[in-house]
Amino acid sequence: MDASTPKAERTRIAKKAARTRKRKLNIIAKREFKKKYDELPSSRKKKIRLLYKKQKKEKKTPKKPSQKKDNKERAALISGKHIRIIKCTFRKNGKICGKLVEEGNLKRHMAQHKGAGTASQRNIQSEKQYFKKLKKQYPNSLLFKTGKEIGVPDIVLFTKSKLSFYEIKPTKEESEKGSRLKETQVKWIKKNCLAKRNEAYIVFYKGPTSKLSFSKKLLTRKNIDKYG
Repeated sequence: MDASTPKAERTRIAKKAARTRKRKLNIIAKREFKKKYDELPSSRKKKIRLLYKKQKKEKKTPKKPSQKKDNKERAALISGKHIRIIKCTFRKNGKICGKLVEEGNLKRHMAQHKGAGTASQRNIQSEKQYFKKLKKQYPNSLLFKTGKEIGVPDIVLFTKSKLSFYEIKPTKEESEKGSRLKETQVKWIKKNCLAKRNEAYIVFYKGPTSKLSFSKKLLTRKNIDKYG
Protein backbone atom coordinates (compact mmCIF):
# COMPACT_ATOMS: atom_id res chain seq x y z
CA MET A 1 0.00 0.00 0.00
CA ASP A 2 1.63 3.25 -1.15
CA ALA A 3 0.71 6.99 -1.43
CA SER A 4 -1.01 6.45 -4.82
CA THR A 5 -3.65 4.21 -3.19
CA PRO A 6 -6.92 6.14 -2.59
CA LYS A 7 -7.64 7.10 1.03
CA ALA A 8 -10.89 5.08 1.15
CA GLU A 9 -9.07 1.95 -0.06
CA ARG A 10 -6.30 2.47 2.51
CA THR A 11 -8.90 2.80 5.27
CA ARG A 12 -10.68 -0.40 4.15
CA ILE A 13 -7.41 -2.36 4.07
CA ALA A 14 -6.39 -1.02 7.50
CA LYS A 15 -9.76 -1.97 9.03
CA LYS A 16 -9.58 -5.45 7.54
CA ALA A 17 -6.04 -5.91 8.95
CA ALA A 18 -7.26 -4.71 12.39
CA ARG A 19 -10.19 -7.16 12.32
CA THR A 20 -7.86 -10.02 11.33
CA ARG A 21 -5.43 -9.08 14.12
CA LYS A 22 -8.25 -8.90 16.69
CA ARG A 23 -9.64 -12.26 15.58
CA LYS A 24 -6.23 -13.92 15.88
CA LEU A 25 -5.61 -12.31 19.28
CA ASN A 26 -8.95 -13.74 20.46
CA ILE A 27 -8.02 -17.21 19.16
CA ILE A 28 -4.71 -17.14 21.08
CA ALA A 29 -6.39 -15.73 24.22
CA LYS A 30 -9.03 -18.49 24.22
CA ARG A 31 -6.37 -21.13 23.70
CA GLU A 32 -4.15 -19.81 26.50
CA PHE A 33 -6.64 -18.44 29.07
CA LYS A 34 -10.12 -19.50 27.79
CA LYS A 35 -11.22 -15.83 27.60
CA LYS A 36 -11.56 -13.14 24.91
CA TYR A 37 -8.63 -10.77 24.44
CA ASP A 38 -10.56 -7.73 25.74
CA GLU A 39 -11.51 -9.58 28.96
CA LEU A 40 -7.89 -10.13 29.98
CA PRO A 41 -5.79 -7.92 32.29
CA SER A 42 -3.02 -5.86 30.69
CA SER A 43 -0.22 -8.26 31.79
CA ARG A 44 -1.88 -11.17 30.00
CA LYS A 45 -2.73 -9.03 26.96
CA LYS A 46 0.97 -8.33 26.63
CA LYS A 47 1.72 -12.06 26.63
CA ILE A 48 -0.94 -12.64 23.95
CA ARG A 49 0.56 -9.88 21.75
CA LEU A 50 4.02 -11.44 22.05
CA LEU A 51 2.64 -14.84 21.05
CA TYR A 52 0.84 -13.24 18.09
CA LYS A 53 4.07 -11.54 16.93
CA LYS A 54 5.98 -14.80 17.24
CA GLN A 55 3.29 -16.64 15.26
CA LYS A 56 3.32 -13.96 12.58
CA LYS A 57 7.12 -14.10 12.30
CA GLU A 58 7.10 -17.89 11.95
CA LYS A 59 4.53 -17.62 9.17
CA LYS A 60 6.74 -15.17 7.25
CA THR A 61 9.81 -17.41 7.52
CA PRO A 62 8.60 -20.99 6.86
CA LYS A 63 10.73 -23.78 8.25
CA LYS A 64 13.12 -25.45 5.89
CA PRO A 65 12.40 -29.13 5.24
CA SER A 66 14.28 -31.37 7.65
CA GLN A 67 17.65 -32.49 6.36
CA LYS A 68 18.06 -35.22 8.98
CA LYS A 69 18.92 -38.67 7.72
CA ASP A 70 20.25 -41.66 9.57
CA ASN A 71 24.00 -42.24 9.34
CA LYS A 72 23.72 -45.20 6.94
CA GLU A 73 21.53 -43.27 4.49
CA ARG A 74 23.76 -40.17 4.62
CA ALA A 75 26.91 -42.20 3.97
CA ALA A 76 25.28 -43.96 1.02
CA LEU A 77 24.11 -40.69 -0.53
CA ILE A 78 27.60 -39.22 -0.25
CA SER A 79 29.06 -42.20 -2.10
CA GLY A 80 26.45 -41.68 -4.85
CA LYS A 81 24.37 -44.78 -4.08
CA HIS A 82 20.60 -44.94 -3.87
CA ILE A 83 19.13 -46.76 -0.87
CA ARG A 84 15.69 -48.27 -0.83
CA ILE A 85 14.13 -48.60 2.63
CA ILE A 86 11.53 -51.35 3.11
CA LYS A 87 9.13 -51.92 6.00
CA CYS A 88 9.47 -55.40 7.54
CA THR A 89 6.13 -57.26 7.32
CA PHE A 90 7.10 -60.26 9.47
CA ARG A 91 4.12 -61.16 11.65
CA LYS A 92 4.34 -62.83 15.07
CA ASN A 93 1.42 -63.37 17.47
CA GLY A 94 -0.72 -61.09 15.29
CA LYS A 95 1.77 -58.20 15.45
CA ILE A 96 3.79 -56.89 12.50
CA CYS A 97 7.46 -56.05 13.08
CA GLY A 98 7.20 -52.75 11.12
CA LYS A 99 10.93 -51.96 11.36
CA LEU A 100 12.44 -49.99 8.44
CA VAL A 101 15.28 -51.97 6.89
CA GLU A 102 17.60 -51.37 3.94
CA GLU A 103 16.62 -53.53 0.97
CA GLY A 104 19.99 -55.30 0.97
CA ASN A 105 19.62 -56.26 4.66
CA LEU A 106 15.97 -57.39 4.50
CA LYS A 107 16.77 -61.07 3.86
CA ARG A 108 19.11 -61.21 6.86
CA HIS A 109 16.58 -59.36 9.03
CA MET A 110 13.81 -61.87 8.13
CA ALA A 111 16.20 -64.77 8.85
CA GLN A 112 16.79 -63.33 12.34
CA HIS A 113 13.03 -63.38 12.97
CA LYS A 114 12.77 -67.00 11.81
CA GLY A 115 15.86 -68.00 13.80
CA ALA A 116 14.42 -66.40 16.95
CA GLY A 117 11.16 -68.28 16.37
CA THR A 118 12.98 -71.62 16.00
CA ALA A 119 15.06 -71.01 19.16
CA SER A 120 11.90 -70.11 21.09
CA GLN A 121 10.19 -73.34 19.98
CA ARG A 122 13.22 -75.40 21.04
CA ASN A 123 13.22 -73.70 24.47
CA ILE A 124 9.52 -74.48 24.95
CA GLN A 125 9.94 -78.09 23.81
CA SER A 126 13.03 -78.60 25.99
CA GLU A 127 11.10 -77.54 29.12
CA LYS A 128 8.13 -79.76 28.23
CA GLN A 129 10.29 -82.81 27.54
CA TYR A 130 12.46 -82.43 30.65
CA PHE A 131 9.34 -81.87 32.78
CA LYS A 132 7.96 -85.20 31.49
CA LYS A 133 11.31 -86.88 32.17
CA LEU A 134 11.31 -85.69 35.81
CA LYS A 135 7.65 -86.67 36.24
CA LYS A 136 8.46 -90.19 35.09
CA GLN A 137 11.57 -90.33 37.27
CA TYR A 138 9.81 -89.01 40.42
CA PRO A 139 6.15 -90.17 40.03
CA ASN A 140 4.94 -89.32 43.56
CA SER A 141 6.63 -85.91 43.88
CA LEU A 142 5.47 -82.33 43.54
CA LEU A 143 6.67 -80.87 40.26
CA PHE A 144 5.86 -77.49 38.69
CA LYS A 145 7.09 -74.87 36.20
CA THR A 146 7.91 -71.39 37.46
CA GLY A 147 6.77 -69.51 34.34
CA LYS A 148 8.36 -66.10 33.83
CA GLU A 149 9.44 -65.33 37.39
CA ILE A 150 12.67 -63.25 37.19
CA GLY A 151 15.76 -65.20 38.23
CA VAL A 152 13.93 -68.40 39.19
CA PRO A 153 14.96 -71.62 37.38
CA ASP A 154 12.43 -73.17 34.97
CA ILE A 155 11.33 -76.23 36.99
CA VAL A 156 10.99 -76.94 40.73
CA LEU A 157 10.90 -80.46 42.18
CA PHE A 158 9.85 -81.28 45.77
CA THR A 159 10.64 -84.83 46.82
CA LYS A 160 11.58 -86.49 50.13
CA SER A 161 11.23 -83.12 51.92
CA LYS A 162 13.86 -81.55 49.64
CA LEU A 163 13.64 -78.87 46.97
CA SER A 164 15.54 -79.08 43.68
CA PHE A 165 15.67 -76.44 40.92
CA TYR A 166 16.35 -77.01 37.20
CA GLU A 167 17.30 -74.37 34.63
CA ILE A 168 17.07 -75.63 31.01
CA LYS A 169 19.58 -74.24 28.49
CA PRO A 170 20.89 -75.05 24.98
CA THR A 171 24.48 -76.27 24.71
CA LYS A 172 27.33 -73.83 24.19
CA GLU A 173 27.75 -75.14 20.63
CA GLU A 174 24.15 -74.24 19.78
CA SER A 175 24.09 -70.81 21.46
CA GLU A 176 27.02 -69.25 23.31
CA LYS A 177 24.85 -66.54 24.87
CA GLY A 178 21.77 -68.72 25.40
CA SER A 179 23.75 -71.41 27.25
CA ARG A 180 24.77 -69.05 30.06
CA LEU A 181 22.84 -68.19 33.23
CA LYS A 182 21.54 -64.63 33.42
CA GLU A 183 22.89 -62.35 36.13
CA THR A 184 19.49 -62.38 37.89
CA GLN A 185 19.49 -66.20 37.85
CA VAL A 186 22.99 -66.43 39.34
CA LYS A 187 21.99 -64.07 42.18
CA TRP A 188 18.71 -65.89 42.85
CA ILE A 189 20.34 -69.35 42.90
CA LYS A 190 23.12 -68.19 45.22
CA LYS A 191 20.64 -66.62 47.64
CA ASN A 192 17.80 -69.17 47.57
CA CYS A 193 19.49 -72.45 46.67
CA LEU A 194 23.16 -72.54 47.61
CA ALA A 195 22.74 -70.52 50.82
CA LYS A 196 19.83 -72.73 51.95
CA ARG A 197 21.35 -76.02 50.78
CA ASN A 198 18.74 -76.62 48.08
CA GLU A 199 20.05 -78.41 45.00
CA ALA A 200 20.16 -76.42 41.75
CA TYR A 201 21.02 -77.84 38.33
CA ILE A 202 21.74 -76.39 34.92
CA VAL A 203 20.40 -78.80 32.29
CA PHE A 204 21.74 -78.66 28.71
CA TYR A 205 19.75 -80.00 25.78
CA LYS A 206 20.83 -81.05 22.28
CA GLY A 207 19.59 -83.06 19.32
CA PRO A 208 16.43 -82.81 17.17
CA THR A 209 13.58 -80.78 18.67
CA SER A 210 11.18 -83.75 18.52
CA LYS A 211 13.44 -85.88 20.74
CA LEU A 212 16.00 -83.93 22.76
CA SER A 213 18.70 -85.45 24.94
CA PHE A 214 19.67 -83.86 28.28
CA SER A 215 22.72 -83.63 30.55
CA LYS A 216 22.59 -81.92 33.95
CA LYS A 217 25.29 -80.26 36.05
CA LEU A 218 24.98 -79.62 39.78
CA LEU A 219 25.60 -75.93 40.57
CA THR A 220 27.92 -75.15 43.51
CA ARG A 221 29.55 -72.05 44.97
CA LYS A 222 32.76 -72.97 43.12
CA ASN A 223 31.33 -73.53 39.61
CA ILE A 224 28.22 -71.28 39.34
CA ASP A 225 30.17 -68.26 38.04
CA LYS A 226 31.57 -70.46 35.26
CA TYR A 227 28.03 -70.87 33.88
CA GLY A 228 27.04 -67.23 34.31
